[in-house]
Amino acid sequence: LGLPLPLPYPSSGVDPTADGLGCAVPTPIFTGYTGSLAFQLEVIPVGVGSGSIGTIFTAQIQLTIPPGFEVNGVSFGVCHDPAELQLLPGITHGPLVPDYFQPQSHSTGFNCNVIPVFVPGVGYGPGVHVVAEAQYQILTSGSAAINFCSMTGVMPVPVAVATVNFASMAHCSDGFAPATVGTNITRAPPPPEFVRGDTNASGGSPDIADAINSLFYTFGIPGGISPCDDASDVNDDGSHPDISDAIYLLNYLLLGGPAPGAPFPACGIDPTLDTLGCLSHPPC
Repeated sequence: LGLPLPLPYPSSGVDPTADGLGCAVPTPIFTGYTGSLAFQLEVIPVGVGSGSIGTIFTAQIQLTIPPGFEVNGVSFGVCHDPAELQLLPGITHGPLVPDYFQPQSHSTGFNCNVIPVFVPGVGYGPGVHVVAEAQYQILTSGSAAINFCSMTGVMPVPVAVATVNFASMAHCSDGFAPATVGTNITRAPPPPEFVRGDTNASGGSPDIADAINSLFYTFGIPGGISPCDDASDVNDDGSHPDISDAIYLLNYLLLGGPAPGAPFPACGIDPTLDTLGCLSHPPC
């Protein structure tokens, strides 16, 4: 597997090697694949179709076969924008272990050729089959598409299947180009950055003004603000900013107590999972 075939592959032609073999029937001229909406090949994200930057998700390639047919070979190409998603190594087959499974990654996606069983008349039967699975990592925010695309240098169409028609029992009687459906992955924006302890979002290292602002905000005194609750959660206990955060900051500033937790003293994201958020922190 993987070795190049000798000439005249990949085109029709005469044998360049002088030998005693002949060819009684010439290669038929390829006239194109027959489109069929009854066969479908889809990209389906497993679980959810969204995630934050850095999230790794699995996409399944699902083949739907109509009643009366069996597929004993399928080829397809899948593409994405490498600026939006990263295809991870390790493209795998579905639950059925095929006799031949050859994925090939490239800069914008991957090609795949699958033969379920090397026996005529034995393959994927009617129904829905997972023929391949691939993992991607989200790189940027927004919406990213994964679609079928032509296999570079291999096929003139994005996907094709070789079938058995039970009505005529003709093996590999048709070369169909199935209807194809891609998928869109919603990519959430990155978490906001802030400096813990900078309660008034003035920038720079937390100071006495931040402690006073925290007290004003806690007791509802006019002028007290909390534009970023994560930044105001000085002690990083995950609860809504309260008197304990002001005391924690005063202890640090005046008595040399423990410093606020990360991100401190520079901008960063909250390493602690909690229900607090950060609506605005302009310095970051």
